[in-house]
Amino acid sequence: MLFAEQKGLNRGLTMGLSKGRKEEKIEIARNMKAEGSSIEFIVKVTGLSAKEVERL
Repeated sequence: MLFAEQKGLNRGLTMGLSKGRKEEKIEIARNMKAEGSSIEFIVKVTGLSAKEVERL
């Protein structure tokens, strides 16, 4: 495999993992919000912004 191909694969993997982590945080925030947790607490636990949580 060429160096450029490996670099591209690594970049794609990193981006995919990052997207997956973000989606997981959003799912956790949705569940917390549905259970009545405060926006401030959800932000603290998930690291999402208050605006992101409010849009859920």
